[in-house]
Amino acid sequence: MAWALIRPFLTILVFTVIFGRLAKLPTEVDAPYAVLVFAGMLPGQFFSTALSSCSVSLISNANLLTKVYFPRLIVPASAVITSFVDFLISFVILAGLMLWFQWWPNWRLLTLPLWVAVAFAASMGAGLWLASLNV
Repeated sequence: MAWALIRPFLTILVFTVIFGRLAKLPTEVDAPYAVLVFAGMLPGQFFSTALSSCSVSLISNANLLTKVYFPRLIVPASAVITSFVDFLISFVILAGLMLWFQWWPNWRLLTLPLWVAVAFAASMGAGLWLASLNV
């Protein structure tokens, strides 16, 4: 559980220090740089984690799959759901960053569940395909 908290903090710290302070990269919106980078990084991190854990889930649980019969789709789905829980924890951190910087999103935040569902479906679909190829 600590990894779900430490990884976003370290990533945002590195991105903010290197790209925000040292490189002084400009932003085109009025959002603080840390919030902007973390909000942009969050979906990609979810997709990457879900895809990699889903693609190796059948191989890493091969001993369970050969001993007990249950629907085989549960193992890759559980890997994506675990990554989704990490995404939700990181989203709470993002909300904390928004409160810290006193920056509030506009009406486009209402489309967030749609985009999260698209990322979930894309990672599940590609992960199942890669899991079958990996087997």
